[in-house]
Amino acid sequence: MSRGGKKTTERRRRTIAAAPIAVDALDPRAIEAIQRFVRLLAHCGCEIDAVLEQVRRACAQIPQRWVKKAQAAPREIRDATHVLTVWFSDPTYLDGSGFPRPLPLRAPGQHSLESLVSRIDDRLDAAAVLAYLLKCRALRRRGSQYVPQSRSLSLRGMRGPNEFRYLRALLAMLRTFEHNSRPRQRAPSWFEFSELHRLELTRQPGEPTVRLGVGVYRFEEDLFEGENPHQEKLGKARRKVLTGRKR
Repeated sequence: MSRGGKKTTERRRRTIAAAPIAVDALDPRAIEAIQRFVRLLAHCGCEIDAVLEQVRRACAQIPQRWVKKAQAAPREIRDATHVLTVWFSDPTYLDGSGFPRPLPLRAPGQHSLESLVSRIDDRLDAAAVLAYLLKCRALRRRGSQYVPQSRSLSLRGMRGPNEFRYLRALLAMLRTFEHNSRPRQRAPSWFEFSELHRLELTRQPGEPTVRLGVGVYRFEEDLFEGENPHQEKLGKARRKVLTGRKR
């Protein structure tokens, strides 16, 4: 790094350290994620001063253009996936073969995307949901009507909605970690039974709901040198077994 770059980074670190705390400038989910992550680090034995210093260093490396670009990006419409779920499961919106029937955006007195969206949440703008689903390639147009492509909604490559979903997923995992770290008597199981399909069909308009997600995550991590003291012994044992088999 050049001298000018070092000076800029150091100046930014001092600015971050001296800046007043503007909690209201952050999304509530971001605040909760930060709080839970810091608590997790503390339970792992990390010194708070060291955590704070590393956060300052990480923030100093973030280009301001990232923040400005993200602030101008479209937001995620969380209930868009729920619209697809109801579209595929509610007999009202299925044709005689059990497939989702094509719907116009608006059709007074008839089934439409507007009536479907209103069933999920009457505060949602049907036109905004339509534009969102089209941009995600979850719908295709058929004349003046629209039909879903599949039950699932992929946000991969969708800058803006994708990152907001990542934040929700991160917060959900942090909540789960913290929940599972509590004693059983203080943290009852979250999954006692599952009748989601039947419950969805019997849900009344305006009835309060809770969003439930089940995720499967794939991860890879390298073993650091000396992390597994038995690895070398196991390797020798395997070699002996293989040698014995050859005999």
